[in-house]
Amino acid sequence: MSKRREIGRVLVVEGGRRESVRGEREQGILEWGCGELVWQQKLSQEWESLPDEKKAQYLDKASHHWQLYRQELQLWEEKMIRLGHIDVVRNEALIEPRSNK
Repeated sequence: MSKRREIGRVLVVEGGRRESVRGEREQGILEWGCGELVWQQKLSQEWESLPDEKKAQYLDKASHHWQLYRQELQLWEEKMIRLGHIDVVRNEALIEPRSNK
């Protein structure tokens, strides 16, 4: 991985504080070559140490964003179908849903 790509990354930790990977490398916390694994482990440890109330806030936001994404995807797929670009649409979007009678 190139040094340039690594410098652009940031870690978001509790409280919204951001720390650059570059800064942590300079402090000796991360090493070149295994930075992603260490970063993932650190993030995982921070998540596990969060209280359930704090985790619930993040999970609620994630659920909200997932619903928005699904709605926007459906609108986009409908637009692509109307324009005749069915090659960029998922197969399940092309199948008419069964009506519940």
